Amino acid sequence: MITIKDTKKYFLIHYIYKKTKKISNLFTKKSYNIYMNKLIEKINILIKSLNSQNKNEVFDYIWKNYYKRLIYFLNISLSNKDKIEDMAQDIMIKIYNNLDKYNFNFSFNTWFFSIARNHCIDYLKKKNIQFEEYNEENIINNLNIEDNIIKNELISSISQIINNFSEINKQIYFLYFYENQTYKEISKIMNIPIGTVKYKIFEIKKEIKIKIKEDFE
Repeated sequence: MITIKDTKKYFLIHYIYKKTKKISNLFTKKSYNIYMNKLIEKINILIKSLNSQNKNEVFDYIWKNYYKRLIYFLNISLSNKDKIEDMAQDIMIKIYNNLDKYNFNFSFNTWFFSIARNHCIDYLKKKNIQFEEYNEENIINNLNIEDNIIKNELISSISQIINNFSEINKQIYFLYFYENQTYKEISKIMNIPIGTVKYKIFEIKKEIKIKIKEDFE
């Protein structure tokens, strides 16, 4: 007979595998990278053909593919949820106004999230607003957990772990696990050395594994 404890251990292994190997619910790492490469390639083509007549069309394509991801990014950064939509729109306007300045030497992802992060930091400094406590519930729901007891315990455990992360680690966590950004791309977005990025990701993985293992043994 499979006990609750056995189920917890199974889910723990399943969860860590999915998170540390960067496999999402919709994509394997390989297929996700193919998808993102095609998306960025299409965006690059559109931006290269940018002119006053088609600028709105190009921006509309970017909006459709990046707006929801931007909202998610802001959700882990802002405590005032009423401001998220306004912030997202301000950032998208900034993206629109700077499309003709996009540097093709950088990944579009890197360029986009660098603008988003810098805008967010400026806003937080100006308003002296604290970062929001991280909520992992949406991620857990995507893993199709049927046992509510396990789900609730795991949500609480993971949220507590992420809440204790520094501002930098929260954003690295998002960029690495959910945007599949490379060390180099994260380094550019966060404006920190690649070695620091690697070490922080190692710390994040280690802390999550240890904490969840303690809670579910």
